[in-house]
Amino acid sequence: MLTDGNNKKTLIDSAIKTPSALAYDWLHGVLYWADSSHGNAKIEVVVVSNGHRHVLLTSPDVDNPRVLAVDPRPDHG
Repeated sequence: MLTDGNNKKTLIDSAIKTPSALAYDWLHGVLYWADSSHGNAKIEVVVVSNGHRHVLLTSPDVDNPRVLAVDPRPDHG
């Protein structure tokens, strides 16, 4: 567990234009974010342990995302 800011790791450093929301699934080690860039809005995810990144939703299925919430408990999905 990182508690003092040492051992930082870059997870995403490209192809994000207008980040607007973050949510972290602490049980599974997955980070979600919303990119609300006009005409190319999307919600993406990255697995923290291995950096595997993929898009979950894109325009027109998502428009102007601003808030994300994650409930990783098995009985809430």
